[in-house]
Order: sequence, then structure tokens, then C-alpha cells
Amino acid sequence: MMNSATKHVIVYLAHGTESVYHQTVFSILTLYHHTKGDFKDFTVVLYTDNKAFFSPYLGDTGVVIEDLTKEQLVEFMGERRFIHRVKTFVIKDCFSKYQKDLLYLDGDTMFMANPAGLLKAIAPACSVMNCDEYDMHDGGIHELQHWFDLRTALKANAFVLHGKQFKIPLATRMWNAGILGISQANAYLLEDVISLTDQLYAKCPLFNVEQFATSYVLQNHATVVSSGNYILHYCYGGVKSRYTYHLGLFFERNKNQPVAVLSRLAFEFSQSLDALTAPPTAAKKMTVLDRAVLRLQLVKEVAITGGLRSKW
Repeated sequence: MMNSATKHVIVYLAHGTESVYHQTVFSILTLYHHTKGDFKDFTVVLYTDNKAFFSPYLGDTGVVIEDLTKEQLVEFMGERRFIHRVKTFVIKDCFSKYQKDLLYLDGDTMFMANPAGLLKAIAPACSVMNCDEYDMHDGGIHELQHWFDLRTALKANAFVLHGKQFKIPLATRMWNAGILGISQANAYLLEDVISLTDQLYAKCPLFNVEQFATSYVLQNHATVVSSGNYILHYCYGGVKSRYTYHLGLFFERNKNQPVAVLSRLAFEFSQSLDALTAPPTAAKKMTVLDRAVLRLQLVKEVAITGGLRSKW
């Protein structure tokens, strides 16, 4: 049940695959650990298409679960069926229902500290995003194709917000949007994010145009700061694949543990990051069975989603 006295909502979105569900439960468990299970200063809200999966893990935590129906998913993706558009609509819905400053997290995150200081940073004049990644100037030999394609679209097109046409400068920063802190006073900016996302996707149907639209709107409204060391966002391909594998094993071993024990184990897991993220040649060698299990997990995710849920 929501605590009406709190100022903040911490919100998650989890739909589609078991690996995403595992990531999200794990992230909430690390939050539980670092706050000693005390959510009195904020409300945790989870939007999901599979409430039954989460209830056994989160039933004793006070997390509010919002059902995300198939009809809502279709509506939120829009006529072009853009899956990353769903996040913006979930945040918009959360603002409407809870009327509080909001910290959104992708599931592939883990808390490394109590987020009290990060929540305090959210204000009308200051938004939070995960990290500042790059601008839209030429990236040289290290440039990825999606970077080039988006820059090309920005050069070739003008966009419209509030009836005014404008060009987006290449100096615009691309921030990682896996973590978003937005003041309730700025909830109206989501309409601009949605409009710009749709315009960008029509011209350049890339996975990251929602992230760029969010970055553009927030940095042109006020200051954007990084979520820093409060939260780890393990969104990049090789690292995320290894986490997907190890989280599957973690929940298989510990699925029947009470939340107090599970959150402690999650914290211990989060402290073993060096071993988990090391390159395969430096890490402990996987057995043939380990590799088979990982491959089956990744094949299943690709079959369901059309690709791995990774930023790159």
C-alpha cells in the first residue's frame, strides 16, 4: 500500500521475459538491503505484465504492483510498435497516479548505496539520468552505426514542439536513460518527450531515440546530473549477458529464501562484480553445461523480444 506521507516514488517497469523479471527483483532486493527494509521515505512501484511472478518475492516488502495489461502495452508502444516508448508512458501514468517526485530504474540495475542523497537531488531545476555518454558529433573510428544514423537524421530533419520548428544541435548530449529522476513539477515535459520520440522514430527507427528525446528535453529544461555511484546500470552487451546467466543461477539457488535473507544474499552477490564482469579469458572458465544453459537463456530472450535487451 502506498505511503501518502512520502515525497518520492521509485518506479520499475518489467515485462516480457523471465530474465527481465529476475533483474528487477534483484534490483529491488538491493534497495531493500541498503535501506534495511525500511521504505518509509519513498514508495516503490512496479509496473508489470506478470504480477504472479513477483508476488512471492516482493509480497513482504511493501512494493506496490501495478498491472500492465496487453492492451496498455499495445497503446503505449503506439502505431509504430516501438517498445521503448512504453517506459515514457509508464512514467507518465505513475506521475498521474502518485503525484510525487519520481526515480525510474530499468530492471538491469542494482543499488550500491542508500539512495536518500540521490532522491534529494531531484528538483524542478535538476533532473537525474544514469550517465552522460556522448554528443552527436563525429565519433571517429570508434563510432557505432546507430550513432552515425541518428546524427545523419538530426542533420537532415527539423522537428516541431509547441508549434515551433527547430533543429537539434549536434552538441546535444546523449545521456543513458536507464535511470531517470524527474520532479513532479516537470511531469508535463513527458509530452514533449513523447512527441519528439515519435518524430525521431518516424525519421530514424532506432532503439535509442526515446533515450535521445528524453536527454534533449531534460537538458534543455534544466540541469541534468548523473546517478553516480548510487546505482549500477549493467546495460552493456557482454557484461549484461554474464549477469543474465548468473542471476538465473542466483534465483534458482535461493528462490525459497525469505526476503531478509534474499536481500542479504543479493548484496553479497553485488560485491562480487569484478569476478562476474571479467572478460571470459580472465574469469573462471564455464563448464560445457554452464555454456549450454546461458545459450538457451539468450536464445529464449531473442525469440521472445527480437533481440537481447541491451543498449548496444
